[in-house]
Amino acid sequence: PLPLLHTYQVTTCTGNMRGAGTSANVFVTLYGSEGSSGERRLDNDIRNFERGREDLFRFQCTDLGQLQRVRVRHDDTGVGPGWFLEWLEVCRCEDGKVWRLPYGHWLDAGEGEGVLECELRVGDKGEAKQATAEGHPYTLRVTTGERPGAGTSASVYVVMQGGGAESGRLWLE
Repeated sequence: PLPLLHTYQVTTCTGNMRGAGTSANVFVTLYGSEGSSGERRLDNDIRNFERGREDLFRFQCTDLGQLQRVRVRHDDTGVGPGWFLEWLEVCRCEDGKVWRLPYGHWLDAGEGEGVLECELRVGDKGEAKQATAEGHPYTLRVTTGERPGAGTSASVYVVMQGGGAESGRLWLE
């Protein structure tokens, strides 16, 4: 008998800063406790991966079981290939199980870490693994002064360092 196919929906959110969208071809591979989806190109009939937009893609594959990680990459093609991936969400349509995986970094040879791919991992309890230190999440509070002109329209990020580790750029919105 043929294996039962399941429908997975992948939603991506492109950052809302200048140059965040991409003209490159974007690919994902879903890895679960029961196997892999194989690499899938994310494409539909509309303009994908534009600044500040969410894009939805559906495909079928055998049941992956509990999602463990997602590999995201692009092929660095086109006029503006760099891409700022804010987050990615995977939904197993049959049971509505959703995994939301934050990223908040560039996939760009000339920006940030200079990488074209990333791997997003799911925690032991099925939730996305967040940037933590010794199992404790950080909360960052930023207050802008009250003087005229104290604000900014620039894209702002922080880098957290400690214990020999670094968070990479964490963009503030």
